[in-house]
Amino acid sequence: MILNYRTEAPPLLRDFLVYHETIQAHSKRTVEEYFLDLRNFFRYIKLIRGRVPKDTPLDNISIDDFDLDLAKNVALTDVYSYMSFLSADRGLNATSRARKVAAIRSFYKYLVNKAKLMDVNPVQDLD
Repeated sequence: MILNYRTEAPPLLRDFLVYHETIQAHSKRTVEEYFLDLRNFFRYIKLIRGRVPKDTPLDNISIDDFDLDLAKNVALTDVYSYMSFLSADRGLNATSRARKVAAIRSFYKYLVNKAKLMDVNPVQDLD
């Protein structure tokens, strides 16, 4: 599967990924992993927020419309719920979940500290 976050990611996510690839000089593979991790998280958020029917398979949820308003409405408890989902429903081990936590934490840190699009980081206290 060939990924191209520059064409597949919504603007908010694309800007974050470009920042990591160009300014942070992360490898293409690292940036692609961030894309996959955050795409999955955003799909989950859309599902639990009722933006798609409850029976929609996670892999079929588009994130094209994921925007700053939806990002701002994510709470720390949503991330905990997502981690529980990954553990119980997807069988992901602690190492894989930790990588996803790192991606989510980095995304919100970027929105607050670099892009200055948010005043408060909802996942600041994420363990």
